[in-house]
Formats: sequence, structure tokens, C-alpha cells
Amino acid sequence: MHRFDRPAWIRYGVALLCVTLATAMRFALQGLLRDDHQFSTFYLAVIVAAWFGGAGPAVLATTLGGLIGHYCFVAPRFSFAFAGANDVLGVAVFFILGLSICIFSGLLRQALWEAKGYADRLKRSEQEKARLYDEARQANEAKDRFLAIVSHELRTPVGGILLWSKLLRSQTLDEREREEAVDKIVQCAEDQSHLVNDLLDTSRIVHGKMHTDMVPLNLTMLVESAADGMRAEAQGRRIDLRVAASVGVLVQGDPIRLRQVVSNLLTNALKFTPTHGHVQVRLTCESDTAQIQVTDDGEGMDPEYLKKAFDRFSQGDGSLERKYGGLGLGLSIVKDIVDLHGGSIRAESEGPGRGARFTVTLPLLAETEGIKHEPVALQTN
Repeated sequence: MHRFDRPAWIRYGVALLCVTLATAMRFALQGLLRDDHQFSTFYLAVIVAAWFGGAGPAVLATTLGGLIGHYCFVAPRFSFAFAGANDVLGVAVFFILGLSICIFSGLLRQALWEAKGYADRLKRSEQEKARLYDEARQANEAKDRFLAIVSHELRTPVGGILLWSKLLRSQTLDEREREEAVDKIVQCAEDQSHLVNDLLDTSRIVHGKMHTDMVPLNLTMLVESAADGMRAEAQGRRIDLRVAASVGVLVQGDPIRLRQVVSNLLTNALKFTPTHGHVQVRLTCESDTAQIQVTDDGEGMDPEYLKKAFDRFSQGDGSLERKYGGLGLGLSIVKDIVDLHGGSIRAESEGPGRGARFTVTLPLLAETEGIKHEPVALQTN
């Protein structure tokens, strides 16, 4: 604690103690000091009080020291009378010097406070610069990684299209192989379209140009429709996809964008769920909100990644991204769309290999708040 930060009673108490000790010392040294050194010990009291407590205690020490010194040690002693001009001058000099010490102590206190404030600001500035530099470095590294991933992911479907197109032009394929080549080209084109759409959506969101057409919609039908669109992929990978949705859940939203939210979450869950795994979609209502939960028993996430799961240019385990592909923009797009609808989203996982759960919360339509929505039984593929 800085000495000027001490409680007032301590600072002024020390000033009183200094004057008391100075008086006792002056009495003890009476035989050694001549009459022209009446205030010698009181100067020390003022200096100590000013150093310990600042200008206020120094003024107190000066006033008490002057009065006691005049009364006890200036002739005639034990009186406030003056024997001559020299005594008046001695008392005046003491008060002048004491007040000078008080003024100097006040200026010193102000200078020390300003120096302390400057040091604190400088320290905070250095810490802020270090933090901003670290954030900028991390963002730059993330963008470099992202650009590398984009170039790789965009090159992969283009390479597939070129390869199968050249095989078709060679006219060396039989009927079955030509059909397979056309299917591969279509698949690569769809992959390319999905990547480009993710990039365009991210660009629109960053520049505030994401358009939403808000209308009352049945969230139950939307969730079931989005899940139906993913059943073929789930069946192809032998993943058990189940849906449990409360009936007649109504919200205000953009049907295309909310379907994109559910589809992205399901795509993410299916991507990281192994064969014979399980993915579950639940739509429930709580008071004035609707909740969509997508749960899987796949790769899961570590606690550090959970903190930045929805950040742009942020991805989890790089080996997983390279294994499953993708730009890693899906979750950030989902969060931005949910935010545009006045909702929220959170990610939960008990750790790597223990699956993940994403919960989207959206406000219900005002006229449906308070209505009890019973969930239907799980529908499986």
C-alpha cells in the first residue's frame, strides 16, 4: 500500500505521536540545546509526519509543534508571551519552514500520484499492445491456414471434374462407367457449389448483407423436412438418424436460412459420426422459446476448441478436418443466422471421442407462448 493510501486516522495519529515524541525529546535534551534551538526536534516531527501521511498531517504537526514549542521552550516558558523580537522571529521561521514542508509534501504527493498513474497506464498499454499483437498474429495464422484449406478444398472437386471429363472425352468407357463418370461429375459440382455458397454466405455476413425474409413458419415441419433430406446420407453410412419434434411449434423466421441451420448441424454431426453411430434431432419448447438439439456420438470436441467452435477461420483438430474435408465455416454461419433471428446457440461435448451436442434456441411467436407442445415419438431411418 502506498503511504498516501493509508487511512486518515493512522496518518494523523502518527503526526500526533511524532509531536509527542518531539516534545519528550526536547525536554530530555534541554540541558544540551541552547535557547536558540527551541524547535529543533519539532522540525523532525514535521518531516516525519509529512513523509508518512502527506500535507494534512504535516500541517497538524507544524501547528501543534509551534504551539507546544512556543509554550514550553520559548522564554518566558509555559506562556504564550514573547520576551523579544528574536523569539517572535524563531516562531515565525518555524511556522514558515513547517508550512513550506507541507506545501512540498503536497506537491510531492501529487507528483507521486501522477507518476503512479502514468506507470499504471503504461503497464496497461504494454499489456494491451501485447494482447492485440497476439490476437493479430493468431488471426493472421488462422487466415493463412484457412486460405490453404480453401485452395485445397476448391481444387479437389475441380480436379475430379477435370479427370472424369477427360475420361468421358476419351470415349473409352462403357455404358456403366459413363454413368459413373457423370455421377462423379455431378457430385464434384455439388461439392464445389456448397463450398462456394459457404464462402458467399460468410462474405454477406461479414459485410452485413445477409438477407432474411421473416415470416411465421412451422418449425416442426421444417426440422422434419431438413432431417428427411439427410436420411439418404445417413442410410448410406449406416448411421441411425432419429427425430423427435413437438407438434405445431411456430416461430418468426426465414425458412430457407433456418433450414440451412438445421442442415448444417446435421451435416456436421453426420460428418464426424462413424459408421453404425447415432445422430438425434430434438425439437422442444420451454416457456417462450423453441429449442433444437442435434446430438451425436462421434468425434466430440476438446474443451479448448469449444470456446472458439463458432469463430470464423477456426477449426478443431487439423487431422480431422483433412480427413473429413470442408472449410470449417458451417458453424460460424449457423451462429450468425441464429443471431439474426434473435436466438442463441451453444456447443457441448464431454471430450474427444464422446460426441457433441448443439442447442439452438429461438423465440416462439407471441401468440403461441405458453402453449404446451407435446413431443412426438422418435422417428428413425
